[in-house]
Amino acid sequence: MINTLSWGPHIDYVVNRCNKRLNLMRVLAGTRWGASKSVLLTIYKALIRSIMDYACIAYDSASLSVKSKLDAIQYKAMRICCGAMAGTPANSLQGECGQPPLHLRRQRMLADYSLKIQSVPDHPTATTLMDSWHNHYGRFKQGREPYGVKVKSILQLANVTDVPILPRDVEPWKQTRSTQHCYLQQQKQRIRQHILDEWQETYDYSDSGNFYSELYPTVTYKLRDQLHPRHKDVQIARLRLGHVQLKKYLHKIGQVESPNCPLCNIEEDIHHFILQCPRQNSLQNLLKQACERQRKAYNMKAVLRNAECIDILYQYIRTHNRFL
Repeated sequence: MINTLSWGPHIDYVVNRCNKRLNLMRVLAGTRWGASKSVLLTIYKALIRSIMDYACIAYDSASLSVKSKLDAIQYKAMRICCGAMAGTPANSLQGECGQPPLHLRRQRMLADYSLKIQSVPDHPTATTLMDSWHNHYGRFKQGREPYGVKVKSILQLANVTDVPILPRDVEPWKQTRSTQHCYLQQQKQRIRQHILDEWQETYDYSDSGNFYSELYPTVTYKLRDQLHPRHKDVQIARLRLGHVQLKKYLHKIGQVESPNCPLCNIEEDIHHFILQCPRQNSLQNLLKQACERQRKAYNMKAVLRNAECIDILYQYIRTHNRFL
């Protein structure tokens, strides 16, 4: 029976609900005005991700093509948060917002729930973790293995071996936070770190987002640097993400005939615009001076991660009335 359960109608229902709530995020912010990245990310977590998380332990057995519809929802939400342009790599947006891919988040929730099952004696769903010949000799498609098989692999990789038993109930007025919530903290932290390592490996070997990964080689659950106002945050985020309205990108989407800089006759990308093009000599001189004061090399990483250089770059963009 499990092999015929596609979860397609349920996922379509979830996607339909999430799309309506994406419109709320669009109303709250544009690329030049509106709520900050952190506020939009909070709305995403509360109103959209919560819907996708509900019952994810069950529908994780759906096919990859069905679950990819949810990945598209996360991608749209991250684009709205950052004000990013179409075609921005998903792994770069996830790194910018501190949000791991949904399949890794589901792995974490699967493992956390298994800890709860093992720590509660006579748990109603304990049979899902029992070993059987079917788990060893059954043929399962990738991502559609039984719950017990998936969880066993995750816990082994996270080096979680011993699960403590839930502390005995005491009077409510004597309960503390440690007895209520923290008895599995060490095991959950190992799972969290394992998921972060898995995310880092995916990030390192991704075929896209190389420009962003050079600026930020490691992933984190935290939101990257947020700037104010919204216009500045979006502009700098687009530069870090590597997709801006320069001729290389505009040519790729068919908006201009040539990808080359009209003065230099080479591809007009972010590196050329900020560091090389003679038309931005005044900007380059200011950035070089700022890097010298900070005792840093004059390169893309220094320019796009240093607060003083970011302020200089943004003021230049505003003065010349450009939005990249």
